[in-house]
Amino acid sequence: MAGASVRVCMSAATGQPCTPLAQIYSDSAQTQALANPTSTDGLGNYNFYAAPGRYLIEISGPGITTKQIPNVLLPSDPSTPTSPSVTTTSGISAFSLSLTGNLTVNGSTAVAGSLSVGGLPVPASNQDNQWTAGQRFKGPIPWRDISGYMPPGGCSSTIAQTDPPTTGTISSGSSTLTVGNARDFKPGVASRY
Repeated sequence: MAGASVRVCMSAATGQPCTPLAQIYSDSAQTQALANPTSTDGLGNYNFYAAPGRYLIEISGPGITTKQIPNVLLPSDPSTPTSPSVTTTSGISAFSLSLTGNLTVNGSTAVAGSLSVGGLPVPASNQDNQWTAGQRFKGPIPWRDISGYMPPGGCSSTIAQTDPPTTGTISSGSSTLTVGNARDFKPGVASRY
C-alpha cells in the first residue's frame, strides 16, 4: 500500500509499535542514515540497507491492520562478506578461510595441512624450527636447542678430573672452530655452530 509506515526493529523488539528500532541506511556502504520508520512509495515498495542480522519489520498506517514480520534475515553481501565475530561450539569447515584481527581458541586446535604465522610456515610438531629471518622469541634472537649438538645418547653429566680441558681456536677470517679435545661434542657440529 502506498504511504505505509515501515518500522525496522531489532529481532528482540517488543510492543506495537515495535522497539527498539534498528539503524538503517539508504546506501549499501551504510554511510547514509535513513529515517526509521521509513515509508512505502506510490506502489507500496520500500527498501533499506542494514548490517547483516535478524530483524523484525512492522508495517502500519491509516486504514491498515498493523502487520509485524519477525525473523527477517539480512545476510552478508557474498562479494564482501563481513562478520564482526563468530562463536561456535562445533567445527568450522572451509575450503579457504581468511581471518583478520584476533583469533582466540579455547581448548585444543588441530590443523591438517600447512599453517603459516606472519607469512612464515609453522613446522609440523615433529620437525625442527627453521628460522628464515630474524625472529623475536624469548629474547632478541631465536633460542638454540643444544640437544641438536649432542652425540647420540646425550652428553655425560660428569667429566673425569683426568680429562684434559677443552679449548678451541678460530683463525682470522674463518668461521671454523677447531676443538682440541672434543669431549662430548657431536662430530662435525662444533665447526658449524
